[in-house]
Amino acid sequence: MTKARFVIRSQDIADNACTHLLTHWQMAIKAGKPLQVTIEAKAETRHLVQNARYWVIVNGFQRFASEAGLYKTPDHWHERFKCEFLGWQMVDGFPVVESTTGLSVAEFAKYMTAVEAHLLTEYGYQVPADPRIAAWMRDDAAANPDIF
Repeated sequence: MTKARFVIRSQDIADNACTHLLTHWQMAIKAGKPLQVTIEAKAETRHLVQNARYWVIVNGFQRFASEAGLYKTPDHWHERFKCEFLGWQMVDGFPVVESTTGLSVAEFAKYMTAVEAHLLTEYGYQVPADPRIAAWMRDDAAANPDIF
C-alpha cells in the first residue's frame, strides 16, 4: 500500500481521509501490515519572504566570493550550504542533497542563521543591512514573528 497524506481543510477532505482509512485498513491487517495513523497540526512551510531574503544573501555572497577569486554560481553556493547544513542521503546509489522547500518556517530561519554564521566565520562575509531585507523583515515579522 502506498503512503497517503491528507491536509484537512474542508469537510470533503476529511470525508476522503475517512473513506481511505475505512477502505484500506482491513487489507493492511490481512497483509500483516497494520496501518499507523498520526494526526497533527500541519507545520507551515518556509515563507516566500524568507526565501527571497535567503537568495539576496546567497547572491550577495556570490559577488563577494567572485571578487576574492572564488568563481562559483549562486546555485553552487546554495547546493553547498544545503549539503553542509541540511545533509544528504543516498538514493538509488546517488547522493541527493536535502531540499529547503519542505522546511518549516522555524527550520528555514535556523538554516539561514547557520548559513549567515558560516559566511561570517569562514569567509569574513557580513550580511549587509540591506534596506530591502530590512523592509521585508519589518513588514512580515509583524504578521509572522517566527519567520526571522
